[in-house]
Order: sequence, then structure tokens, then C-alpha cells
Amino acid sequence: MKPGPCQATFFACLLLAACGTTPPARFFSLVPDTADSTAIAAAEARIALGPLTIPEAIDRPQLVLRRGADIEIREQLRWLQPPKADIAAAMAARLGRLLGRPVFTQGQAGANGARYRVALDVIRFDSELGLAASETVAWSIYDAQHRLVRSGQSGQRVRCRDDSYGALFEAHAQAQAGIAAALAADLRSLP
Repeated sequence: MKPGPCQATFFACLLLAACGTTPPARFFSLVPDTADSTAIAAAEARIALGPLTIPEAIDRPQLVLRRGADIEIREQLRWLQPPKADIAAAMAARLGRLLGRPVFTQGQAGANGARYRVALDVIRFDSELGLAASETVAWSIYDAQHRLVRSGQSGQRVRCRDDSYGALFEAHAQAQAGIAAALAADLRSLP
């Protein structure tokens, strides 16, 4: 029996679908590569980072890119961990290096009994492939008795060196380093 036109079309579609492959997912992180080498001293004033809020538009596993007024979600380009956790861990690592002491994220055991807690509100986190990474972060610093002792805000826009995703994340890391420097200055001024 000869196959009909519907069966032939079905088998042709099935064959084409089998030939197509999904590109592999790539994962990105803002957390610095090098391990934190700051030692924890028993009497040292600890700093805890969190809670952290981020814009809902980027609170997803996929990378979100901005092109002018357009937003693109790149399905195969993903955060290594949830964006909130990644941004918090990266900021804690950068602050720890700048301050020369450990900075713990919310939920880590070292955050318990912290002398200061820093709440972060990521107001802007724009990724423009080939152009720039833009971040604006507001912070509130609380003492152990939950009293607000200082607040501030910093924004950074760093141009990408080329149009690769690696360059975009390098630009975000540089923007975050600038914001961490401003926050570290506020923390250093506290007793």
C-alpha cells in the first residue's frame, strides 16, 4: 500500500524534527573566580548581606538583554544560580576583598550575629550586548539592634569591550565593583 499525502507529510516533519538539535546551554556568573582568602577572626565585626531585591524582569534563569526599548530573553544563556543568589554572592565577595574581612550572604551561618546587615535593592540591571552593562543599587545598613545607621545609592554604566557575552559579564563585574567600592566606603565609616 502506498502512503497517502498526509502520511508522507507527517514522516517528513518527523524526519526534519529529528535532524534539528537544540544548542547547548551556556551558564554565566558574576561571582569572582578566585576564592575568598579573608580569614574569619573570632572577635571580628561581621557583615551580613541581605535581603536583596532585583527587578522582576531579570528574576529568571535565562539572561535578559535590552536593545533600546526592546527586551530579549535568551533561552540558552542562563545564570549559573538564581540571579538574586549570584548577585548577592558576587557583591559579598567584592565587599569582603575591599574590607579585608568576610561578608556573608543571608542564609549563610556566618551571617548570624553580624554587627551590620546590609539590605540591597537592585534598582537597575540592564544588559546591552556589545554596548554596556548598567547597574544601580540602593542600600540600607542596619546595626545589630535593627536600627538604620546609613543608606546610600550608586549607579555604574560600563562599556563592553566587544559584543560577546563574556564581555557583557565583565562589564557587569566592573559596574558591580564600582558599586561595591561606594558601599565599602560607607561601611568603613561605621564604628
